[in-house]
Amino acid sequence: MKYKLITVFLFTMVSLTAQNEINWQNAAAVSASHFGNSHPRITCSEKGEAYMVWGRSSDQSVQFAYWNGSVFSTPVKVNVTNSASASWMGPDMASRNDTIYIVHKSVPEDDPNSHMYLIRSFDGGRNFSKPVQIESIGTDISRFPTVAIDKFGQPIVAYMRFNSKFLESRWVITSSTDYGITFQPAVLASGWGKSEEVCDCCPGSLTCVDGTCALFYRDNNNNIRDSWVSISRDNGKSFSSGFNVDNNNWNIFTCPASGPDGIILDDNIYSTFMNGKNSLSRNYLSRSSLSNDKFVDKIDLSANINNLRIQNFPRIAGYGKSLAVVGTQSVVANKVEIPMWFTNNYENGINTKYQLVDEFNISNCDITMNKNSIFVVWQDDNTRTVNFRSGSYNPTSLLDEKSNKLPVVYNTINSWLIESDFLTTLEIVDIHGRTIKTFDNIQNNNVEISKQDVAPGMHIAKIKTTSKTFYIKLL
Repeated sequence: MKYKLITVFLFTMVSLTAQNEINWQNAAAVSASHFGNSHPRITCSEKGEAYMVWGRSSDQSVQFAYWNGSVFSTPVKVNVTNSASASWMGPDMASRNDTIYIVHKSVPEDDPNSHMYLIRSFDGGRNFSKPVQIESIGTDISRFPTVAIDKFGQPIVAYMRFNSKFLESRWVITSSTDYGITFQPAVLASGWGKSEEVCDCCPGSLTCVDGTCALFYRDNNNNIRDSWVSISRDNGKSFSSGFNVDNNNWNIFTCPASGPDGIILDDNIYSTFMNGKNSLSRNYLSRSSLSNDKFVDKIDLSANINNLRIQNFPRIAGYGKSLAVVGTQSVVANKVEIPMWFTNNYENGINTKYQLVDEFNISNCDITMNKNSIFVVWQDDNTRTVNFRSGSYNPTSLLDEKSNKLPVVYNTINSWLIESDFLTTLEIVDIHGRTIKTFDNIQNNNVEISKQDVAPGMHIAKIKTTSKTFYIKLL
């Protein structure tokens, strides 16, 4: 009974308070319209830089730009082979610190000779590597790559796989142990609930926290097209469980071309998705228990919105205990807006009132956040540009803010000095995850590591604070 009471509290809608308000900056175009604007995705760094990627239909290119806190960089084309993109799908991206991984699918999509590619940057998007082919699956066909970063900074890519006749749709995962130079054979991630197919025109989303990865996708079980999550607890090497995070039992013969998104916060899996049950296109936010592999509850994000026509393409971001959801919705003919639901502490519930990010002719949007900032991008079909807006918020507490602060590494000739607030333990591991050296009973929130104590090559510092674990490359 106690567990049920907590569940109800977490999904109680609360009124808007000063702690949950966003101090928004003015919206701005990332670049001129000739750079395109299809399906923008965004990530950010701890120091406040934002990274954006999108498709340009005129030359089927993948465009990248960054925002350094005051100005946008000039977009650059990062792909070599022509890339698939539209308003509802396109290239994907993940980042951590100055490491950026971009994935895209070449065209034509139904050609087995059209592959998926990974593009890497290790300096915050100032320079990119040559594209690396991700999959080698014979006459099978790939689609919809989505990327995450594991606890060691390695890329993990999920994608939809078909046979040569564009049938037998399923989601698979492939990972790298050399920072995207090569990829391991893919493992099956979908197929839970006796389902033999997934929704073959619905993109998915992948997230990884420590050693746990969650793949969010839309299923197709005899035309029941609810959203599901598949869970890996061994860093994407295998998937041991999966369950329905939607539970609307939506039966539709045609493909909705809209996929779910999700995050992991503590022991919670939060997912957001569109569902068209009762012929009403509505966005939802659901919560599931990670430790119990079980759906808990969901809320309808269309509640109390007068004259609502449709909602679609929801996206979610989280940091610490903060959570934000955006999507598209239409309440007036010929006008599509971006609402945002936000809380700086999910334990206190989600706001009843959404905040309006922008409005008019919007096709798609995305969101990311760090310890005190939120960044939103969207495809504006009126100006034909990628538009951007940032805002600041108050973290849950000063203690949470300090314990989530990124550790600082000072690299000298003979040693590394690592400093971090609330530092508890530190491990040095190699790129295969093997522990080389452990430090505990740490004093003064810093550790100095002699380079003579480790073999030459790249290592990872696994840094534990009172509330979070960080992984930082040591070169």
